[in-house]
Amino acid sequence: MDTKDYDSKLNALLKDEKTYKKLSFDPTDSYTKKFKNELKSLKEEGKITPQLFYKFLPRGSLCPKLYGLPKIHKPNLPLRPIVASNKSPTSALSKWLVSLCKPLMSTQISYIKNSSELVKKTKRS
Repeated sequence: MDTKDYDSKLNALLKDEKTYKKLSFDPTDSYTKKFKNELKSLKEEGKITPQLFYKFLPRGSLCPKLYGLPKIHKPNLPLRPIVASNKSPTSALSKWLVSLCKPLMSTQISYIKNSSELVKKTKRS
């Protein structure tokens, strides 16, 4: 897929007004401010420790970025939209939540860690 085709497909995704809304401004600063205020309230109410407050406190937040991964198993290579939220206002909180949930996930019957594990499980059945 060349750059022109990729750009065309990604723009087509963004034109879906049921899924995406065009904004006239970047709301990252506003979200960051709201998130900081919420963290501050949680700390003052004793619901999170000062250590967690500083761990989750956004620093140098950026707007999440959208890109597309081609679905190579489908005809015409449609794109799967991916939102990269590293450096977003809530990225530190997200990473922390993943670290809490990950041990619980592996105990679920339906959990598959990666494609190698999928192959092993399907061979056993």
